[in-house]
Amino acid sequence: MEKYKKVYKDYVAAFICLIVLNFMLPRLLPGDPVTTLIGDQVLFEMTDEMYKKLVVDFGLDQPLYIQFFKYIKGLIQFDFGYSYFYKKKVIDLIFSYIPWTILLVMTSMFFSLLIGYLTGIESGYHHGKRLDKYLLSVMIFISGFPQFFLGMLFLIFFSVQLGWFPLGGCETACSDFTGIHRIQDILMHLILPVITIVIAEVSNMYLLTRNTSIIVRKKYYMRTAIAKGLGEHVMKHRYLGKNSFIPLLTMAAIIMGRMFVGALLIEVVFSYPGLGSLIYEAIQVRDYPVLQGTFFMVATMVLIFNGIAEGIHLKYSERR
Repeated sequence: MEKYKKVYKDYVAAFICLIVLNFMLPRLLPGDPVTTLIGDQVLFEMTDEMYKKLVVDFGLDQPLYIQFFKYIKGLIQFDFGYSYFYKKKVIDLIFSYIPWTILLVMTSMFFSLLIGYLTGIESGYHHGKRLDKYLLSVMIFISGFPQFFLGMLFLIFFSVQLGWFPLGGCETACSDFTGIHRIQDILMHLILPVITIVIAEVSNMYLLTRNTSIIVRKKYYMRTAIAKGLGEHVMKHRYLGKNSFIPLLTMAAIIMGRMFVGALLIEVVFSYPGLGSLIYEAIQVRDYPVLQGTFFMVATMVLIFNGIAEGIHLKYSERR
């Protein structure tokens, strides 16, 4: 229990730092705070009365500690402010974009885990043989490609040259697909972004499973299992797989946070309407309330997934 308290104290400290940084960042930027919060383009059409009203609306006429208190109160109520570019509440914008990011990340994670587990077990079981050397070479080769570069290559080759997949988006614009046809359309838009993320992340899953399998394969109970003449399938998935799965699950929770951040870039490459595209558009129009809200959500998710990974690791360490 003491170990849990010590670890989660660090996460609480990191979360407090995140909240303070998210509050202070727009206020530390050079220039007028109203310009920072709503973007300088809006000021061209703004009268003095409107400017003063915005200062009052944002609470910028009040002391900093009162502004911070109101900011905390807003966070508790999931109120991240108002987007003057989209003319919507930031929380409504985030909730309309985040399902696509979750779909992309969860699908990518599932296939990364599955492929990493299966290839890692095969490689570990056949350690030092031709299959192991072949899989290891392929995984090391593909791990060297940057995600965005891989995404652009896929987009140019499979979408522009061959026309097999859509050029971007999450579904065909102005389409009236329903039911199974809509699901097919969504899947067609999902394939290339998912393949890009899986190729970038699968080598980590593979290497961890392979290394764990090699260590487990040298244990006495594995020699006993071989002496008993147990089948190859039983030894791979009951002994190697079972012992490799917990470290793999811990790694998956750690990578999940990183995958969220990586997916933001891939969404921009494929014009996929998730949080990455929202952040990109918000940067272009200097929509700071949207940037603050999305950064807070992404950073919080990264902390949560890292905390889950830490919890799994501690639980597993206690049982060993």
